[in-house]
Amino acid sequence: MAESRIDVRAALFEGDLSAQLARPHSPEAVSLYWLGQAGFIFACGVRFWLIDPYLSDSLAEKYLARNSPIPE
Repeated sequence: MAESRIDVRAALFEGDLSAQLARPHSPEAVSLYWLGQAGFIFACGVRFWLIDPYLSDSLAEKYLARNSPIPE
């Protein structure tokens, strides 16, 4: 059986995720973007796959109190 090789690299980017996704992606590589929690975007060429995307901040106000100090 022929040996397969997968190269994995991590890279940080600055700016908006939508701007990053608008850039061309190599059809010979898969880019992985973490959306937070369990959400990911896989990009390969002109195709994108979303895994468990939560693209709303509707719960932000509900959980805002968790960032508040504990009352004494």
